[in-house]
Amino acid sequence: MEITLNDGTVITDQIAVADAHPLGARPFARQQYINKFRTLAAGLVAETEIERFLAAAESLPDLGRANWTS
Repeated sequence: MEITLNDGTVITDQIAVADAHPLGARPFARQQYINKFRTLAAGLVAETEIERFLAAAESLPDLGRANWTS
C-alpha cells in the first residue's frame, strides 16, 4: 500500500498475506469465519439459507465421492 499525505510524504508498507490467513499475523479460527460470513450475508440472504449453507459446509468432510457431481 502506498499513501501520499497532503505534505507530499509517502508512506509505503505491505504484508505477505492477509492477517486472517492461516499464515497471517492473526489467523482466524472457524468461529471467526462463521461470524464473518454471517455479518456479510445479513440482510442479503435469508437466515434459513445462511443456516442451510453453514450446515452444508460443516457436513462436507462426511460426504463420500458418490455425493459429488462433475
